Amino acid sequence: MITAREELASARDARDANPGLDAGSEFDNAVLHEYRSAMICICAVAFTLEAFTNSVVARYPHVQRPSIVRSNGGQSSAAARHHQIWTGAFRLTNTNSANTKNTLKQIFALRNAAVHASADFVDPVGHPVFRVALEGRFVTYTVENATDAYMAAVDALEHLLGRPRGEAPEWLAWCAAMSTRLTTINSPPLTASTSYDTN
Repeated sequence: MITAREELASARDARDANPGLDAGSEFDNAVLHEYRSAMICICAVAFTLEAFTNSVVARYPHVQRPSIVRSNGGQSSAAARHHQIWTGAFRLTNTNSANTKNTLKQIFALRNAAVHASADFVDPVGHPVFRVALEGRFVTYTVENATDAYMAAVDALEHLLGRPRGEAPEWLAWCAAMSTRLTTINSPPLTASTSYDTN
């Protein structure tokens, strides 16, 4: 999460420094900088969630790693596998379970689009802030989406670490230590992305 937070700050700096569409190459460079930092932030969040889940499997004695292959022969999604482990190791209400599943789906979809980028040409997409058509990746990997991914992951991890299942002292101590570490990394706590409007 340290890398994610650093890259999120870099994406915010790029947005704040963007002189606007009339600045030509300076605008292009600022958009590119924001895109790169936002994409790295989102991927770092996904990698953190993967590492967290693997640590849970290694430390919680009653959870099993789910099969990658579904009963119909297809492959289960990373989000579904992580969610299954989380619900086995932590106490989640139905609402919390649905929220964490949705968070995982969104973050891993963005990670997958970055790691397995399509080579197909796609039509330009309107940027909601700059009101210009850009290649889709520059609209997907923005400071807003990076902020949402980072904050959703922090919220999910804080929630999980505060509600471990079981009584094993080493497991409970690990959850408490990770909760403290997360608080330290996210200090001071980030707030929602500034509402950027170029008008």
